[in-house]
Amino acid sequence: VHEWMRLVGFIDEDTLPDDAALSAVAQRVMPGADTSWIVSRMDWLRQLWAGPVAQEALARNGAQELWWERGFAVSDHGQLLQGFFDRVTIYRDKQGKISQARLIDFKTDRLGDSGEHAIADHYRPQMRVYQRALMKMLNLDPSAVTISLWLVGDDRLVEL
Repeated sequence: VHEWMRLVGFIDEDTLPDDAALSAVAQRVMPGADTSWIVSRMDWLRQLWAGPVAQEALARNGAQELWWERGFAVSDHGQLLQGFFDRVTIYRDKQGKISQARLIDFKTDRLGDSGEHAIADHYRPQMRVYQRALMKMLNLDPSAVTISLWLVGDDRLVEL
C-alpha cells in the first residue's frame, strides 16, 4: 500500500498512476505474487482513491509542499527520534513561512471489534514521536501539526 500511495501527489491536481505503473510497483515489492490477486488489489486501490476519504486526505487543500515516505532522524532533548513519514502536507503563510503541517500515516489495520479509540490509542505513542520530529524539523508548535491515521482497510480517517 505504501509504495502505491507514494505514486499519488495531490489527487485533485495530478493524474493517478495507470495500471502499468501500479503493476510495476507490485512486481517490484511482491515478486512472484499471483497476478489475479495483484489485479484485485489494484481494483481495490482505485476504489479507495475514488472515495471521499482519499479525495479529502490526498487533496492539496492549500498546501504548498508534499513529502511522501520521507525518512527522518532528529535529536529531541537528547533522544533520537527516527522513522518514516508516510505523507506530510506543508502549508505556508503569506510571507512564505511554514505555518502548519498535516501528517497522514497509512495503516492496514481494520477496526473490527476493537473500535476507533483502541486503534488510536495503539498508534498514539508512535504518532506523537512523529509529531515531535516534524515540529522540530519545521519549527512548529504542537497545535500546528495535525495527525491522522488512514485505516485503508476500512477507508476511515482517524484524527489524533
